[in-house]
Amino acid sequence: MENPISRELNLFMGYTCNNHCWFCSEEMNKAIPDKTTAMVKEELLTAKKTGVQRITLTGGEPTIRADIFELISYASSLNFEEIFIITNGRMLFYKEFARKLAEAGLTHILFSLHAPRAEIHDSLTQVPGSFEQIVQGIKNMVEVGGVMVDNNTTITKKNYKYLPELAELLVKLGVQYYEFIFINPITVLLYSPDRFEELVPTLRQIEKYLHGALDVGIKKGVWCTAEAIPLCYMQGYEKHVTELGMSPLRMIVGPNNRYTPDLNTARKEKAKTKAEKCKRCKYYLVCEGAFSQYTEHYGMAEFRPVAGEYIKDPNVILDSVKE
Repeated sequence: MENPISRELNLFMGYTCNNHCWFCSEEMNKAIPDKTTAMVKEELLTAKKTGVQRITLTGGEPTIRADIFELISYASSLNFEEIFIITNGRMLFYKEFARKLAEAGLTHILFSLHAPRAEIHDSLTQVPGSFEQIVQGIKNMVEVGGVMVDNNTTITKKNYKYLPELAELLVKLGVQYYEFIFINPITVLLYSPDRFEELVPTLRQIEKYLHGALDVGIKKGVWCTAEAIPLCYMQGYEKHVTELGMSPLRMIVGPNNRYTPDLNTARKEKAKTKAEKCKRCKYYLVCEGAFSQYTEHYGMAEFRPVAGEYIKDPNVILDSVKE
């Protein structure tokens, strides 16, 4: 019998990256050597043998690897149903590079554009010119065609007011799906503890801007979601909560070939927390709450229980909430 845990795999290839994002969880590890071509190929083959159908190549920055076309081509030869890469998009500034990714067999690409204006995006990546490069990269990939073009944005205190404007830009560029992910406070505490309140917004602060950004996609017919936002801040947008639509069976290959058989369970049990009053909320059983480090810093006063009978199955929300 096929192992259902192995249907979807994020394959970590190394820490090397040409950006220096304030919120990156891997910034301190860039000196660690990346996996070799042979190592990645071996993990791809193992994944295929164990039933994986969707593979995501991640890092670090996959596109600055000299072997990226070879690795995508190899993954394609193994007949994975879907081959993703997660990228800061800078190398795709060169249209020929985008074309070669598509020709190698890439099926999906997830860009990371974090603001609709150069001064904001570049300040977050700490690389002048990175905004121009990723915007052109998105345009190039859309023009090349044949690859699903998505985007994820980390929500920070520096960019949250610009989320609706960013959504408009993403739709204009031709992105087919976009996601907003609340900044992980543990990263800030590890690398920039003195900048916590400079980088991490509150849920109350982002709420109307996040909803406005989702409204853009809803009105334009572009699918969009938000991740790491408690459900009490997504009323009316429950269908757009990323976690509710995630496969519960995902595994990641870590930098030391460490397998996490169920990333979602690990996140819920180790990274998130809820307030005592959340037990009075109808979403209590399906909501993950907020990051523990967030509540340790800002407290739990923001949680606001939603009255009603407990919802036990997230599919009830996904199937019943209408736009």
